[in-house]
Amino acid sequence: MNSMSKSRRVRIEDARFLALAAVLWLLAPANSVEAQFTYSVNNGAITITSNTGAGGAVTIPGTLDGLPVTAIGNNAFLGQSNLTSLTLPDSLISIGDSAFANCVNLADATIGKEVTLIGAFPIGSSSGLGA
Repeated sequence: MNSMSKSRRVRIEDARFLALAAVLWLLAPANSVEAQFTYSVNNGAITITSNTGAGGAVTIPGTLDGLPVTAIGNNAFLGQSNLTSLTLPDSLISIGDSAFANCVNLADATIGKEVTLIGAFPIGSSSGLGA
């Protein structure tokens, strides 16, 4: 085998590798929303059970893994002082007890229009809301 054939084969293999890497990069989410939250699935709907993200301005999506986000569980964001603002989707129906209690830097919240069940002390008096 001459060096020209070997060189061409390496370039083809490199091109295949780069093409595969590009496809995988395009398929991977830039910032996986799913990775920011832990959640449970019940009857085809999602309940957010905790936030593992960095905080700041948090937007909970209307769907995760193709299922509607319908609830924020009890104590899901309890004491997260890094949470500054919150946007909840229209798909959300319920907010659990103390879901956002003691989020001392939470200063702004937008709640979806379908929320009909709100637990005891969902935000709590130590948040920046209503202060």
